Amino acid sequence: VDVGITDDFVEDIDYDEPADLVAITAQTAQAPRAYQIADEFRRRGRRVVLGGIHASLCTDEARQHADSIVVGEAEDIWGRVVDDAHEGRLNAFYQAEQKPDLSQLVIPRFDLLDYSHYVIPPFARTPLLPIQTTRGCPYDCDFCSVVTYLGRKMRKKPVAHVIREIEFARPSRIIFTDDNIAGDVEHARELFRALKPLKLRWACQMSTRIMDHPDLIELAAEAGCHETLIGVETLNARALQGVGKKHNRTNEYTRLFRMLKDVGILAQVSLIYGFDEDTAEDLLHTIDQVQALDVNYVYIFVLTPFPATRVN
Repeated sequence: VDVGITDDFVEDIDYDEPADLVAITAQTAQAPRAYQIADEFRRRGRRVVLGGIHASLCTDEARQHADSIVVGEAEDIWGRVVDDAHEGRLNAFYQAEQKPDLSQLVIPRFDLLDYSHYVIPPFARTPLLPIQTTRGCPYDCDFCSVVTYLGRKMRKKPVAHVIREIEFARPSRIIFTDDNIAGDVEHARELFRALKPLKLRWACQMSTRIMDHPDLIELAAEAGCHETLIGVETLNARALQGVGKKHNRTNEYTRLFRMLKDVGILAQVSLIYGFDEDTAEDLLHTIDQVQALDVNYVYIFVLTPFPATRVN
């Protein structure tokens, strides 16, 4: 099977490429564009399979734009999809019986990406490359679709497999795409110790509960972590309670960001506007309050009812 990857963010799509099967993955915000691409390929007689979180949660909608839908994570089912396409018997839907075992090594085809399309700093060989070490989240926030798609049980790649993936990609810098890289504390400790000899700079996402493990913060910094995104979401304690994010405690934020700064980890935070408990006064004062926390970047989002979440 000959495989090619086209990244629609940075490359033009060749709709005339004689592909036997076109596979498209998209999150909810990307779904309209994914449907445009799928419709154009199908207009030209290509078979299209759609997957990813949006197609998995909105199967009837996605099916209008594709010959086949892969529901859920694809590792355990993709070989069957390719075989069926080759034999001309593509099914309308595919779904694995269980979530994939991350101890089965699958190395992404970074070698198929054209790095020249991406920003590469003068000191680097590669752009910032995404690596994933865990899936799932132990928390269950009303507005988040992670648990719906990946589950609450933390599934972990063996650390040795993560290192092999890094050795294959040979990245200059890494972004670990885990929703919470320290969701399993012991796994995180093992990972950070294994990363330390590689002398890589990397970024990640952490929960506010990282502050319960000061040694892990120090170990992350020693292992090359220079930046992390933390879902603060709001400084309104009532709103946090209302959406089930009780593990975030607004009175601890100052201490948390001081702990990160003390070891040289730059903090980014995400905020959400539009919770039922928000007042106009809350929103006006939020930025001033966040600036007092001494963080580096702030991302502000409007509360959005994603498919299959309790906010929907």
